[in-house]
Amino acid sequence: MKLISRGDTTLADAYLSPILDHYIKQVRGGLSTQLGNAPLLFMQSNGGLASAESFRGKDSILSGPAGGVVGMVGTALTADLDKLIGFDMGGTSTDVSLYDGEFERTTSTIIAGIRLTAPMMRVQTVAAGGGSILKLSESRLQVGPESAGANPGPACYRNGGPLTSLMRMCS
Repeated sequence: MKLISRGDTTLADAYLSPILDHYIKQVRGGLSTQLGNAPLLFMQSNGGLASAESFRGKDSILSGPAGGVVGMVGTALTADLDKLIGFDMGGTSTDVSLYDGEFERTTSTIIAGIRLTAPMMRVQTVAAGGGSILKLSESRLQVGPESAGANPGPACYRNGGPLTSLMRMCS
């Protein structure tokens, strides 16, 4: 089992790293005129920062949700809160995390059917966000996976989009 997850992780890293390298070069080029040689750091899936030179694809996959957890904890600690439940609803998904005095971490997860092995924050993701389309299917309310998107967006945008997005129903 570990051999397969290591292989999957290596393949994901080999696929993503060249794309990230290209993106990092573009970002660095755009910022160099304004910031000179200031260090360029990227959030990793484990909640830490990596230099542009050492940032790898396998460490970027859950970097967005990890940044949300780090930001939540940093903000809460200024208010002397140390037990937290994070809830981050985007357009197509919702991330939930727990902080009980220390970051919850894991070294393995399954994303899109691929088992990845790398240090990361423990974040549970549900495929239901604010733009998720609601529909009645076989007498059951179903949320997503379709999304209203930004264009045309939900009905409240008045661009001909669907009425039944999750945010529209909750507002």
